[in-house]
Amino acid sequence: MGRRLGAMMIFGGFAAAVGAALYPIYYHPMAHIQQYSLKVWSDPFSRK
Repeated sequence: MGRRLGAMMIFGGFAAAVGAALYPIYYHPMAHIQQYSLKVWSDPFSRK
């Protein structure tokens, strides 16, 4: 039982580390879209 618990804690720690690393990259910008909205640029190569 102790060996499985240790392996489970290592796997859980790894999953928590991956989640903590991905939070500022993926989840925070998707949850706060108004802070990351880009202005629409005009096409500099458009033909008139």
